[in-house]
Amino acid sequence: MSKPIIQTDGLPLVLAKEGPRIDSRVIAALLGIQHDNQIQTLEAHKLHFEALGVFRFQTEKPPVGSKGGRPIRFALLSEDQAYFAATLSRNTARAVDVKFRLVKAFSEARKAQEAKGGQYLPFYHLAHDATRQMAINAANHGSVVPEGIFHSNVEKMINKALGIEAGQRDSLNAAQRNAVSTAYQLVNAAIADALAEGKDHRQAYDEAKRRVNDFARLFGPTQGRLTA
Repeated sequence: MSKPIIQTDGLPLVLAKEGPRIDSRVIAALLGIQHDNQIQTLEAHKLHFEALGVFRFQTEKPPVGSKGGRPIRFALLSEDQAYFAATLSRNTARAVDVKFRLVKAFSEARKAQEAKGGQYLPFYHLAHDATRQMAINAANHGSVVPEGIFHSNVEKMINKALGIEAGQRDSLNAAQRNAVSTAYQLVNAAIADALAEGKDHRQAYDEAKRRVNDFARLFGPTQGRLTA
């Protein structure tokens, strides 16, 4: 791989033009699963990963001397995509540790990136940890909807409220980054409040949506701000 490597918290991040990325093969190794299975998961949720930013599969020639001559297929995942990929795995102690290491690794890269004017959306993890609790609540009420759908729906809801098109997360300006970060805070608080009050997952999502939409109306239309 010709792209520069950033070594953070023992995890190699690739410095792509869109920002720090992590190889799907590294994620698979951390989770202790076959990379072929990881690729199948990425393919199954391709639209969800695309909603979190630039997402594409790449190929690489196999190492010299290795058995088999088929090109290796993989993906370079952004912080949001990597965390989402880890979230799709069962919440074992190992998966929790992987999420923790991903947060630390990208945090290190982010500090360097922020010093150079890079992008980061604070409170992302808080919002999606709350979303996971909402998914657990749904499962406890008999829902068979995969957890990943809940995470995807939250992202789509925020994008729609703020007028952000799918795939534009890598192009946000400062105003939109602040707006999305605030939306994440609102989602986290709304879900936590609703579940604490004994409400179910539907009511929790509706409350999060209401708060985000109320904020969006105050924030104003965002169309046209992406390149401002």
